[in-house]
Amino acid sequence: MEHILIWIYSILLPYSFYRGIRGCLRIITSYNYIKSEKLDVNKSYSKRKIKFHILIPVLREQETVGNTIKNFSGLKGNYQVYLITTGKENFEKIHSNRIPQKYKSMPITKRVIETILNANPNLKKKFNIIHYPKTFGTVAYQYNYALKQLSEFADPADFILTYNADSVIENNVLEKYSEMILNNKDCMVVQQSAAFLANYKKLSPFLRSIALLQTRWTLAHEIPRILTTNGAWGFTEGAHLVAHGLCINLGFMNQIGGFPQKFLSEDLTLG
Repeated sequence: MEHILIWIYSILLPYSFYRGIRGCLRIITSYNYIKSEKLDVNKSYSKRKIKFHILIPVLREQETVGNTIKNFSGLKGNYQVYLITTGKENFEKIHSNRIPQKYKSMPITKRVIETILNANPNLKKKFNIIHYPKTFGTVAYQYNYALKQLSEFADPADFILTYNADSVIENNVLEKYSEMILNNKDCMVVQQSAAFLANYKKLSPFLRSIALLQTRWTLAHEIPRILTTNGAWGFTEGAHLVAHGLCINLGFMNQIGGFPQKFLSEDLTLG
């Protein structure tokens, strides 16, 4: 038994060193790429402006959705935001014992959004509510329901963007998407990677460790895979998609059947 353990350790130890060193080198690669990237939209905007439909699924986001609307109200570009509410929220509020009591005492997220938009009529020009009426399903059900609604009036050449309710983005991000799409022939998908450090100082020590771990994954794995494979499968791994910051052509999305609904991680499966 002792010999077997020594043999296992002799394999795992070098592999651990290899993974650690590779991770460090990849983080440096990602950092250099981010640092060197410059936004140049002159060529892109001389051609045409792309219409973006931003999809944000919400479930028990009463405390967050006000900031969501604020964060997405000042973007530069041609866009509409769709806050995708769900009948699941009210159903669980009434019938589920697992929902924290504080959420049961609050109005549902749909009512909060309606109150904010009614108090600020100008916001209605950019923000819309799409209500998924059923009481079951994961976030993929909300996305696909919204896609079906969009397909009835939106141009297939438009692009959709998916974000979370707590996403924080720069106001020129749509210009960057446009630059990449218009300067790359037949571009159908753009992936924006994310760091999770915006509220780092406000987090508990445990949540700080999670934020650092997730950010390290972005820098050591997600971005290098995108840069190396350009969306195709390489020798050992390929780039995957993440719903936070996914930009994809609407017609293409409908062509491939929308988000997979059989899996919890619908974005990775889509990739």
